[in-house]
Amino acid sequence: MSKQILGNQGSALSHVPPIIYINVHVGTALYFGWTSCAAIVSGVSLLVYDVGLAMDISCYIGLVILLTVLIIWFSLETFAFDRQLRYMYRWKLFLFLFICALLSN
Repeated sequence: MSKQILGNQGSALSHVPPIIYINVHVGTALYFGWTSCAAIVSGVSLLVYDVGLAMDISCYIGLVILLTVLIIWFSLETFAFDRQLRYMYRWKLFLFLFICALLSN
C-alpha cells in the first residue's frame, strides 16, 4: 500500500507501515474538520454580535453552510476520490457529534 501512496518515491520509505499513512490522513482530516467547525462558530458569533442578526437565524446559516460542505465532501469522497480517501472515517463521527451539540444547544 505504501507503494500506491508514494508512487515512484516508495523505495526510500518502503519500510514505513501503511498504518502511518492512514493515521496521518485521518489526523489531517480531523484537524481540518475541527478548524472548519471553529470557523463556522466564529462566523455565527460575528453575525450575532457584530452584524446584529438574531441567534436562531445565524445558527441556521451556520448549519446550512456546514451541511452544504458535508454533502459536497461526501459526494466527492464517495464518487471521485474513493480510492484515496477510503480509510478516512473518523472525521464523520466528529462532525456528526458537532452538529448534534449545536442542535442541542
